[in-house]
Amino acid sequence: MQIQTGNNTFIEGDISLTGLPAIQQTFIDFSAKDFSTSYADAVTMFPAIRQLKTPDIKKLTSINFKGNFTGFIRDFVTFGTIRTNKGTLVTDLNMKLPKGQQPVYSGNIATDNFLLGDLFNNEKLGAISMKGTIKGKGFYSKDVNTLLNGNIKFIDYNGYRYQHIDVNGKLEQKLFEGYASSTDENAFFDLNGLIDFTGPAPKFDLTADVQHADFRNLHFTDDSLRFQGKLNFNFTSNSIDNFVGRAQIRNGVIEKGITKIPFDSLIITSTDTANGRILDLVSNEFNGKFTGDFSLTDLPQAFQYLLNKYYPAYIKAPDRMPKNQDIQFDVYTNAVDDYLQLVSPQINGFNNSHFKGNFNLASNTMNVQANIPQLKFRQFNFDNVTVQAIGNIGSLAVNG
Repeated sequence: MQIQTGNNTFIEGDISLTGLPAIQQTFIDFSAKDFSTSYADAVTMFPAIRQLKTPDIKKLTSINFKGNFTGFIRDFVTFGTIRTNKGTLVTDLNMKLPKGQQPVYSGNIATDNFLLGDLFNNEKLGAISMKGTIKGKGFYSKDVNTLLNGNIKFIDYNGYRYQHIDVNGKLEQKLFEGYASSTDENAFFDLNGLIDFTGPAPKFDLTADVQHADFRNLHFTDDSLRFQGKLNFNFTSNSIDNFVGRAQIRNGVIEKGITKIPFDSLIITSTDTANGRILDLVSNEFNGKFTGDFSLTDLPQAFQYLLNKYYPAYIKAPDRMPKNQDIQFDVYTNAVDDYLQLVSPQINGFNNSHFKGNFNLASNTMNVQANIPQLKFRQFNFDNVTVQAIGNIGSLAVNG
């Protein structure tokens, strides 16, 4: 049997229909040697698929299926290979499509170099090759309830190819709860918990044991920076600048180049206020409190921008204009000398110090008070340093 229809639809194969003309009771045995179509043709035959916005299946300009379809219109088994312009899927699924009810499905699925990020319009997400089992019901995020168990051979994210990841969990509407384990050479971890996408920003309630993470190889930093430790997250965020909640790191080790620094615990708590946020940092090495309307990602550029205003001959302007920052800070240090090596090997000291002050980028004002028992910069040593710096749009007065 050969059928040509639409602009891009061609069917070649063998079909047996038992029970006609009652199509709903007709048993279909279809062996497809070549079934080719496109989204444009498919949507004319099945208009309901227009409602599916994510994934963006209209990007499937070429679809080819070779395999078998056995069963009834609303209860069937399909086994075969689907090749598209975005990659390949292999399916062995039982589908039940009861009229007026949610679809029910179970079986096996595999992908080969499938461009997942393109279909989800995510520039950082690339191709995926995986195999696994699924069992559940519902196709849309509002009603999906599915169990997933699979192995990801590789998945591309942020320009890096993660390999050897096992996933076992449950996707219910916009909530995923489960377990993931990675033995990738640059991201070796075990993770367990919940990710909730029902709100305006995703909520994370996770625990993780990170045996090894190389942030430079993962393309998150330019410098050589590695980490291991135990994580406990309970926060809401879709970026570092709207982080609300609590994050704890225990038994951590940070490595930068040949410098290796262990630390027992770091707790970060962020809460929203009417005028911005409160950010608390608590560890054995330092405690800090930051309040106001500020962007964490822009803080380094903000300090650089202010200092460039006062000392343009010594401090170059930042590469980009930072967002407005209006921040008050109060920081106490204990033994931080080793950690300064992560910033610059030319700086030492600053143990048992106190820093307090504020600055406002919009008005170019800064007020800093510091008490530092000892510090060293390059070959210069300083003891019992007290600093009070007050700056406005035109000048910075430093007493110490």
